[in-house]
Amino acid sequence: MTTTSTTGRRGLFRSAAPLAAALLGGGALIACRQQPVHTVSGTSFLSPPRGGMAERRRTIMTAAATQGWTTSEVRPGGPILARKTDGSHLIALEIRYDLRSFSFRHINASANLRYNGPQAHPLYNEWVRGLESAIVQQSA
Repeated sequence: MTTTSTTGRRGLFRSAAPLAAALLGGGALIACRQQPVHTVSGTSFLSPPRGGMAERRRTIMTAAATQGWTTSEVRPGGPILARKTDGSHLIALEIRYDLRSFSFRHINASANLRYNGPQAHPLYNEWVRGLESAIVQQSA
């Protein structure tokens, strides 16, 4: 009877070891929390422009404001610099646009967003996707 009990315990420990390793490994993944960076390149506006480039600029700036981004023109008629911060997190993007589409270029991100080119913290992507979606919706 003792043998059966010992064998049962060994079996329990053998099955628990992979589970413990998976849980610890999962904890490490949660701590890192990085994912591929969402890039915005050539996203189309929904409607044709009625007011030319000035309308496109207003569309982008208005949409950005609804998402908590601050914007400024790099130069008149040129790209738009967009920044978003919530205390310890910061993203800065350059938004290039023409009459048909727009693209984002990464300028800067705070260290805690762990931007390294191909990957970043999920919050980085959440903010970028939110801005992209707002611009598309604003252009309708």
